[in-house]
Amino acid sequence: MKILGFLAILMLFGCASVTEQVPDEQVLLISGNVYEILDVDRRGIFGGEASLQKSVLRQADKFASEKGKVASPLAARIHRVGILGDWAWFWYKFELVDQGAPESYRNMTDIDIVRDARLSTEFFMERHNEVQKMDVSGEIRSLDKLRQDGLITDSEFEEQKRKILDRSP
Repeated sequence: MKILGFLAILMLFGCASVTEQVPDEQVLLISGNVYEILDVDRRGIFGGEASLQKSVLRQADKFASEKGKVASPLAARIHRVGILGDWAWFWYKFELVDQGAPESYRNMTDIDIVRDARLSTEFFMERHNEVQKMDVSGEIRSLDKLRQDGLITDSEFEEQKRKILDRSP
C-alpha cells in the first residue's frame, strides 16, 4: 500500500513538470495562413489516441469554418501516454484554404502522422523554441515594414533589430 501511495505522489510531481511546459490548447498562427494545434490528453491510460486526434481535427475544422475556409492538413505527430506524467498528445499543423481549392481536398490520409517517441517535455521545449524563433523573424519583418513606410529611420531599425536578436534564444 505504501508503494502505491509513493507511486501516486511521484506521478503527481512528475506531471507538474510536463504540464508547466504545455501551452494552452488553442489554435496558434504560425505564419501566413498556417496554423497549429497541440492538444494533450491528461486522462492517462483512460484516454485514447483516436479520441484525441478527433478532438483536434474537430477544433481545426471549427476554426476554419468560422473563417469561411477549410482546414487542409500539412503535418501531424502523435505521442502515446508514457509513464510518470508523460501525457499523450497530438500536434496538428494545417493551412486555411478556400472551399473548392485543390488543397481543400487534402485529408489526413494524404499525410504521414509521425509517431513521436520523445518525451513530452522534449517535444514541448523544441516547439517552444521554434515558435520563439518565428516570433523574432516576425518582429523584424514588422520593423522593416515600419522602415519601408518611413515611420522609423534606418539607424532606428538597426538598433531595434539588434535588441531583438540580442534577447532571442
